[in-house]
Amino acid sequence: MKSLFSLLAAVCFTTFLAAQNEPVTWHFELEKIDATTYDLTATAEIDNGWYVYSQYTEEGGPIPTSFTFENVPAPEHRAKEHGPERKEGMDELFGINVIKFGQKMTVRQRLTVAEGVASVKGTVTYMTCNDETCLPPKDVTFDVAVR
Repeated sequence: MKSLFSLLAAVCFTTFLAAQNEPVTWHFELEKIDATTYDLTATAEIDNGWYVYSQYTEEGGPIPTSFTFENVPAPEHRAKEHGPERKEGMDELFGINVIKFGQKMTVRQRLTVAEGVASVKGTVTYMTCNDETCLPPKDVTFDVAVR
């Protein structure tokens, strides 16, 4: 019985630690605009106290959020990003001007998708920090069905 309790405690503790190291969750959706034009919306749900950095971050600072696509051409226009807790200014941690998002970051990118492509596949790379630490950059793959 004692070993069962120890095992259960270890599993709960491991789950707690894993949750602490995943302060950002991404969701993706694709909206059809016309026969070959789609808008990809990527939404980052961000835990309280954590931030994700803009795609338009200066060099020498945190790793900017970036998107790569496997099976569609590189977008022609810049992605639009917004969120309820957008902050811009000098960041004490990095010593440069940054744009960062807390709570939620939404990125909307217009894409051209060739006929016959079943889904849009790619990767978002991002970095997240709080007031004390930064986690290493992370890659999240996505595969969103074309409808």
